[in-house]
Amino acid sequence: FANSSGAIRFLVLTSQANYSEAVREALAAGVDPWDYIQKDRQWQDQLTSRLRFATLAQVQDVPRVQVMQSTARLVRVNGVEVELNRKAFVVFEYLARRAPRWCSVDGMRVDLSTGGPQDITPAMSRRDLERAQSGECSFPSPYELLSEARLQDHVYGIRSAITGAFLAAGMTCDAEALLAYRKEPAEYRLHARVELLESFEAVTSRSGTTTVLVVEDDLRWSKPLAATLAKLGFSVRTARTLEAAKEALLDTPPVLVSLDLRIPGNEEELEAGVDDEANSIALLDNGFGRSPGVLAHR
Repeated sequence: FANSSGAIRFLVLTSQANYSEAVREALAAGVDPWDYIQKDRQWQDQLTSRLRFATLAQVQDVPRVQVMQSTARLVRVNGVEVELNRKAFVVFEYLARRAPRWCSVDGMRVDLSTGGPQDITPAMSRRDLERAQSGECSFPSPYELLSEARLQDHVYGIRSAITGAFLAAGMTCDAEALLAYRKEPAEYRLHARVELLESFEAVTSRSGTTTVLVVEDDLRWSKPLAATLAKLGFSVRTARTLEAAKEALLDTPPVLVSLDLRIPGNEEELEAGVDDEANSIALLDNGFGRSPGVLAHR
């Protein structure tokens, strides 16, 4: 199918049992599918959402990518947090360090199968291990184990994670253009402006003080949460009731809010130990129209 920009995209629907074979056949045919959908119980919903997302016009600006190196799993694309598994993160970080240059598939297979923290060599299958031990075949090298199809599988996992994170945020991102592939020669690249960050603290320390409002009636939770956020460089305010939270929003609108699911309406209810989810909902309905930031539920 083609999106509104005229770009041709391939979306592969496959059974779980034939997924690996589908990846290999697409690779052999020189096709770089936009996504794969495995036929589980939710496959029809996934197909509908992927089609709607893929046919949208995509913004052509070069995305901004932040790699949180200390986490070994978290990256941000245009401010949207994406969680990857360890091997996918290694691939993403490898491309990020070289962005926006193209990286050959052969070079990636060599570099990512030579031991150390960047090694993502897969284990041998039980059948292949038994054959090698019996002398039917030789033991494959790490380079052979990390095949082009295996590497492509990690790339599709990264794209899928990015797409899912943007769908959850109600936003769009052309993951195929962000993590691009070309066949001759076989190469990948991360088309983005990249920041490699040692820790989350590096984000907050460069961007100035960010105000966070913690809405929580239980001091056993609010005190350690506020202390942790303060150590990360945030300016933290707290509120224990709906009335106090509304005053805080009017006084100095925060960028981030941590909201308990059940809070008291006022001081009297706080002293009586009465809380209600309706108060949290009321704060959502009436208070956050004045707050420009992100709401985090706990």
